[in-house]
Amino acid sequence: MKKWIINQLLEADYRIEMVWISKDILGSIDRESKIIYLNLWSIIYEILLHEFIHYKSPEYDEEEIVEKTFKMLKGISVQEIIQTSNTLLKKYCEELGGE
Repeated sequence: MKKWIINQLLEADYRIEMVWISKDILGSIDRESKIIYLNLWSIIYEILLHEFIHYKSPEYDEEEIVEKTFKMLKGISVQEIIQTSNTLLKKYCEELGGE
């Protein structure tokens, strides 16, 4: 099953576009146009926040981390999400030797 899914992801007839959708939506699909839209900024920010809570509060279980992540995201502005994610992406690319 895993190999089938990987093959489908690599060989499927669709495009991926990185776009801002909204603070609460990580991705969407337009079946007619065969485009999968990924909200890379929110994906990065949500994962970073989630893992940072794990790091700072190892006593919390996964359910508590998910709940705290969700609550914290509500108080963060769109601009903060975009700026932080862009900074992290730039830093990551520089570490890889890219631009």
